[in-house]
Amino acid sequence: MGSLGMDFEDATLLQLANAPTRRGVFDDLALEHLLDAAYITSDLGVEGPFDATFDEIRFGSFAPTKVRIDGGWSGLGGTDRTETQLDAAFGYFGPVPRVDAVWRGNLIARAAVALSTVQAVSPVWPDLNSLDDDIAALPADPAALELARREALRARLRVNAAAPDAVDDNLIDKLLRQARVTTV
Repeated sequence: MGSLGMDFEDATLLQLANAPTRRGVFDDLALEHLLDAAYITSDLGVEGPFDATFDEIRFGSFAPTKVRIDGGWSGLGGTDRTETQLDAAFGYFGPVPRVDAVWRGNLIARAAVALSTVQAVSPVWPDLNSLDDDIAALPADPAALELARREALRARLRVNAAAPDAVDDNLIDKLLRQARVTTV
């Protein structure tokens, strides 16, 4: 008489299948990683505790899939074309069939919201094309030039800022990341 064993995957699938134990599959860190994989969260200020809702969970067996690949090629500048067809099978190479689970629901995170009121908004953005005009002598060293440009940008941003001290290196780094550039 054989014994029936349960491995990690089986236990996890049983927890997902049972509504009261679903939340236990994903701890706070796992949910944070899922959120980071789906969104750029560094600029959002999201924080835990994280939670999840499960609107729908579907399970299905993974079966080998066959596909037909049609293609062809010809020599550079040539007019003769060689056609080909290939049949490929993609299967699961394990001792037991794989079962996939699809989860539809929500990932819930918290974000800090500023409690202060915006007093004024200046739609005028400083002209960045003339930023070097604010630097008395342009340094030849690239690192020194970057520091001088960052200081000139900081000065221009602080002119119209209600809280000039808030315009710091962290803000400039954030603006550069949002613009998807690495230097001023």
